[in-house]
Amino acid sequence: MRPLLILLTLVPVLLIAQSPVQGRIVDASTGEGLAFATIAYGSEGTYANADGYYRLNTGAVSSDSVRVFFIGYRTLRTTVAGLRVR
Repeated sequence: MRPLLILLTLVPVLLIAQSPVQGRIVDASTGEGLAFATIAYGSEGTYANADGYYRLNTGAVSSDSVRVFFIGYRTLRTTVAGLRVR
């Protein structure tokens, strides 16, 4: 299994509003975007687009758990804060 590399931009959190978590899922060794990777947060989730970019509208805080799935790769389990550029 190959490792995933996740690039993430966190948008500032507004009071009582959902904060989008967005970024790009890429192969750690080639830097290629992983088309249609799955990003899951609790019972919510989304898919990356054809270039590996995604946006998940959620009320996530930095310590909440997130999972990233893609066929042929290890599942990445981390926190929202752990999704920073690697």
